[in-house]
Amino acid sequence: MDYTDIIKCNLSKLGESYDALKPYMIKHLETVECLIQEKNKIRDTAVEAIKNTDYSLSSISKELNMSRTTLYNHEQLLKRYIELSVEASQASDPFITISSLRDEKSQLQEEIGLMMKRDLDIELLKNQNEQLKAEIKEKNKEIERMHKKIAELSTMSK
Repeated sequence: MDYTDIIKCNLSKLGESYDALKPYMIKHLETVECLIQEKNKIRDTAVEAIKNTDYSLSSISKELNMSRTTLYNHEQLLKRYIELSVEASQASDPFITISSLRDEKSQLQEEIGLMMKRDLDIELLKNQNEQLKAEIKEKNKEIERMHKKIAELSTMSK
């Protein structure tokens, strides 16, 4: 299989020129790329196998040619056994783990957003409170000045 285009693309990302390489280095790169592609194919096959594994009661009864009623008989022992196996499998399933972690991350980001909004609201209230205190202080000074003026006018009119 010819991996020349992949090698050229990867070399350009590394800032290297394919044409400047010696033949033995090109041969080594082709060997490495061949192994990498084989490993990618194995990984992709494994991922597909994991994704396509189905532990549902209907799939198990179908694969075993067993009626679903049989799975529910005898105090549902077979059903409970399958459910236990499903739980054990899901505990080690990377796709379920990833999904769970994404959900948790999303929830935490939402909580962070709410906390940031809360903190911003608190800071705005503090700022508004300081402004109102300053206004009250000015109003109190104005009232005091007016009281003095009233007292002064009262003493003058007597």
